[in-house]
Amino acid sequence: MPRSKNTRPGRPGKQKRRQKPAARRAQRLVSPADREWIGGIFPTTARVDDGTQRYSPLVVLWLEVAEDVIVGSQLTPPTETDGVVGETLRQAMARPLMGRPRRPGAIRVATAELAAEVIAVVGESIPVHVAPTPELDEVVAAMNASLGDAGLGADAEGDDRSATLGALAPSPYLAQPGVQAASVERLFRACEVLHGAAPWTEVADGQTVRIDIPALEVEGRCLTVVGHTGDSRGFMLFDSEQAWNGFVDAAIEAEKTGRFPSVDGSWLVLGFERGADLPDAWRREIGRHGWPVAAADAYPLLMRFEGGLDRRPITDHDVQVTAAVSAAFAGFFLANRGVFATDAPFPVCETRSGLDDVEVRLCAPSHAFGLFDPTPVPAGESAPLAGMESGDLVDRVMNHAVQRFGRAWLAHMNAFQDAHGTPHLAVPWAMHDFDVDGQTAAASYLEAQGDRLPEEERAEIRAEMAAWLSIWEVTSVEPGEGLALRDVLTGERRTVRERTASRSLVVHDLALARVVDRDDGSYLSGLYPRVLPPDAGAAVIERVRRYLQRKRDVPIERLRGGRVGRYLIRRWEEAVAAQDAERRRSLRMTTPDGEPIMPTTDYYRIASYRSKEVRQRLREIPGVEPIDDRGRFHAIHDVGDGAPAGAEQRILGHATISGGKLALGAETVRRLDDLTARILPVCEDLVTFRRRHTIDPELDPVWRAHHEPGAADPATPPPTPEMQQVVLDFKRRHYATWADEALPALGGRTPREAVRTADGRREVDQLLRTMQNHEARAAGDQAFDFSEIRRELGLET
Repeated sequence: MPRSKNTRPGRPGKQKRRQKPAARRAQRLVSPADREWIGGIFPTTARVDDGTQRYSPLVVLWLEVAEDVIVGSQLTPPTETDGVVGETLRQAMARPLMGRPRRPGAIRVATAELAAEVIAVVGESIPVHVAPTPELDEVVAAMNASLGDAGLGADAEGDDRSATLGALAPSPYLAQPGVQAASVERLFRACEVLHGAAPWTEVADGQTVRIDIPALEVEGRCLTVVGHTGDSRGFMLFDSEQAWNGFVDAAIEAEKTGRFPSVDGSWLVLGFERGADLPDAWRREIGRHGWPVAAADAYPLLMRFEGGLDRRPITDHDVQVTAAVSAAFAGFFLANRGVFATDAPFPVCETRSGLDDVEVRLCAPSHAFGLFDPTPVPAGESAPLAGMESGDLVDRVMNHAVQRFGRAWLAHMNAFQDAHGTPHLAVPWAMHDFDVDGQTAAASYLEAQGDRLPEEERAEIRAEMAAWLSIWEVTSVEPGEGLALRDVLTGERRTVRERTASRSLVVHDLALARVVDRDDGSYLSGLYPRVLPPDAGAAVIERVRRYLQRKRDVPIERLRGGRVGRYLIRRWEEAVAAQDAERRRSLRMTTPDGEPIMPTTDYYRIASYRSKEVRQRLREIPGVEPIDDRGRFHAIHDVGDGAPAGAEQRILGHATISGGKLALGAETVRRLDDLTARILPVCEDLVTFRRRHTIDPELDPVWRAHHEPGAADPATPPPTPEMQQVVLDFKRRHYATWADEALPALGGRTPREAVRTADGRREVDQLLRTMQNHEARAAGDQAFDFSEIRRELGLET
């Protein structure tokens, strides 16, 4: 029987939620501050019909020169120009069209009248210069060339020529092609409801909801709420979940490079703004039509973006979709707050009526949509989970678990740091080991279905129920065929058929896995994606034995069930994280002076047509030498007065002139500062700073792949058999006396002395396992065989 929304389990207690840094970055971009801004007011070739008059508007523009982005713009009738340039500047500083609120370092306008208007806003805190603004002339010329004589009135036909103007300024609703007053009124009424529900107070960044509106031909849209971190309030509506993920990736890239890359698709942004911050034309339009507003800071602002944050005009369809989504999502959120209170929610799919009875289907989280029956259901009812008899056995067991146990079963995801990233273990463990009130999902399904299941499926479930999660040591490997394994906790041994893992695992690797026994042999049924070497795994094994209070072999039955499994998973993930942290510390690269390597580059814009002059000035700086004739230089500095005679000079950094830009780069921040101090004084009148970009080698996998010690060099040929034999002979001589050498790892004892006690034998055995594991992973088929040393010391081989 499908569970209705009124019979779902009660709202769970609030859990501490991980914030999604990528999602937070996606919803706000930081632009550099303290740059020159230039502004002005210009005629346009467009026509506007606001219902009372028809005219060609003027456009006010403010441009941040260094980033070449419009930070403020406003359309205004020719009769209402007094103070509009200064007012647009004030709005741009408070709410720029791109980036965070900021003030310019300097301002340039074309006339003394405009300068006086600007000074009335900023006072003497910012230098105001009167000089030509050719950069804005070019923008306006391109805009008017695109617009031609396009009309922007409420009765205007959709015309792509309005796209350029739309990209420069958010026009009033009815000034955008085809938008109808009735649609906007519905949007404002829906936004009153949404603002009252205030989902941004509880919905974390990055949580997504799938949206389908059949009547409006909307399918698979992805909604994400904005405002949980306090930056703004509203939501973003993407074409699909894939488009949302692409936007997040682009925002992360923008943080690294300073520019938002182009992305596929488009998206709508609905935000609530202060009425005082809106242009006069917006307020006049809203007041004239009497559209309802929830509060003085809750004026709905709808925008469309595409590509690299390019703004496009909204359509009447956009307004209708946003109105339907706003009303439906408000009700969905209020009825299902628990869905957004945890990172492992019980999935919910409901059909709700928006305004004017437009039915909207909402599914949260969005990726759970496939769990639900696609058959439409009446408004106000929940969609049932997909049919029990459809799909493979895994799907049917998991669907049964959701219906039978609800949110309690979905808590299995909390056992993993990232259950979605470890599906090869998380799924079988959730089905066969994780239990709710003592019963697993598979056992419950077997009990419910009984004789209706084919015998082979019943046998499969019983075999999986007999398996257990444990730590398995690889004792031998036949690549591409299988592995010999030993359960270090129970002492059980298995030979498993496994083609994929047998190509990557080596002897003495420790794996967190389930092994299932079937009639035709044993197989891996769940494997954590990261293995541990013997030394790192030994600490986990010791902790698990203390937890189970068992020094000898653990009975298999004690490892079945969710409690011990959760403990194993938690300890394993901690060990993997500790190993990664240690590896990063050991690979931290430094300069010969001991400075951490942190490649850093400063980018400057060169004044128009002055690149040749900058290049000539660099040639005149002592120690700055051209690398080639394409504008690349390097700077030399001495190693110091105390350096030994004949010590080589070192490269301080590099300078590159290309495409009207100057880039200064060095391996460390201090070296870049020294390079800047040498180069900038001779050309600072010709260049303008734009941004600084720093690479952290610990966080940048591409940089590490090319620079870490031991990174593969594709130009290096593989060793010949003769070379391999030389290496093996060297290792035999090296290890010939190993058993009689005093080792710090053994407290100064020799291995031969240590094996005389039980504890010492365990220490030597562990040391040899670790050495053989590292050797096998590094040398593969040419690994040194430690069996002879083991026999000499009387240890198991």
